[in-house]
Amino acid sequence: MISTPIRRVLVFPVNGYLNRLQALASAALLARQFEAPLHVCWTHFSMVPGPPSDTFSAGWCDEFILTEDQARSAFHVGLNDVPRYVTTSADGTWIGLRGHDLGEQALMGELLAALEAAPAPVDLVIVAGGSFDIADPTALEGHWSEAFLAAKRDFYRALPLNPAIEAAASEFSYSHPRGYLGLHLRYSDRAHQAPTPWAIKRALARQAAETGLTDVFIASDSARARADWTSRIAGMGLRPFDLSGSFAALAAATSAGPALGDWRVLGGSAHLVFFAESSYSVEACVASGTWASSVALPTSRARALGHRGLTLATSVLTYPSRRWGRH
Repeated sequence: MISTPIRRVLVFPVNGYLNRLQALASAALLARQFEAPLHVCWTHFSMVPGPPSDTFSAGWCDEFILTEDQARSAFHVGLNDVPRYVTTSADGTWIGLRGHDLGEQALMGELLAALEAAPAPVDLVIVAGGSFDIADPTALEGHWSEAFLAAKRDFYRALPLNPAIEAAASEFSYSHPRGYLGLHLRYSDRAHQAPTPWAIKRALARQAAETGLTDVFIASDSARARADWTSRIAGMGLRPFDLSGSFAALAAATSAGPALGDWRVLGGSAHLVFFAESSYSVEACVASGTWASSVALPTSRARALGHRGLTLATSVLTYPSRRWGRH
């Protein structure tokens, strides 16, 4: 694709777990495309408090992970040294990609042009928290292509997570040999983007009728919502399950346990029902390989209008203090 070889790819995945896994998958597939070795610097973040071994297997960490000191020593660059968008280092040894507010996919054309213009082999240094694919650099939706989704699915399935996470997911799958439906409910920071309960029930009922599956795995960032939907699903004549009984053991084994345990089980679902605005749900759907048959529920119009009205009202009420300050 380019005349100047890429020597190595270094990725700094940022933000929460699923943002990081999206960036990791994208960087790994890009590195494979350019036949360049991949290196990963897993930095500390409040939402991702543990070391990389809390998320991945020890063997995978040994093969791919660099500490911040090792990354700086090997690549002469750190996380905060990579500017926004597409840049070339002063000494010309690396080209940086940092999508920030634009997102990485919007910069694929510019990145490809920079790589093609490099006069000598370079390292590619990426700071990202989302998906991107350079296969069609002019397509703003390139990271939704069927080929990229399939490649990302295969990457997720082969990615070895912490053994405690894999064990919990394997145990659940083993105990449901006929398969199961997955339901993900995200409320903590996406409540205003949630569909109505009626829409969720209708989607579940349709999936159960079409597949003949009656077991439903429930994952949620809200214990209250999980308990509520356990009752609702049972009332529909379906059988609800979750990993809440394993959360304490998972949390004791790894800080990533509860969040990624749920995600790994969702990724084994035969079909999913999920909130369209949740990247956690979307990537579970990608991992399951069921994006063509799962149900992504849009935001309830009433919720969206209510949130928009609340945002506008708050903006109006706080305008004087924001505009002129407090005296």
